[in-house]
Amino acid sequence: MNYEIESIHQFGDTQDIDVFAHRHHGEIGYSFETAMPLRVLYLFDYASGDPDPRKNFDILYAKRRVEFGPTGMFGPFFPSNLFSPVGFRANLLPMPNVRLMMSHRAYWLADKRGSYVGSGLQDRTG
Repeated sequence: MNYEIESIHQFGDTQDIDVFAHRHHGEIGYSFETAMPLRVLYLFDYASGDPDPRKNFDILYAKRRVEFGPTGMFGPFFPSNLFSPVGFRANLLPMPNVRLMMSHRAYWLADKRGSYVGSGLQDRTG
C-alpha cells in the first residue's frame, strides 16, 4: 500500500491583480505481487479557479502526463480550475519491456463561472 499527497499555493501580484490560487493532488495505491506486476490507484485532484482567468492556478512548467494521462497533443485537461474527485488507474507489466495503463477520470470545473482552461471557453453566469 502506498500514498502521495501534494499541495501547492500561489500568491502575490500579477498584472496588478492580487492572486491566491492552490492545487491539491492525492493518490492511494496498492501493488499486487503477481506474475505480471499490477498496481491500482485511486486519484484526487483539485486546482482552484476564478471567474477572472488570470487568477486561476498556473501550472508554470509542470507536465500534465502524470495525473491526466498520455494525451499527447490533444491534452484537454489542465490542472487549473479543475475538480476531479473520482479517478482510477491501473498499471500492468505483462513483459519487462511492455507497460499497459488504463485510467478513468471524472472532471468538473472548480469554479463554474471560471474558464475551461486550454479551450478559452467560459460561462460567466455559471
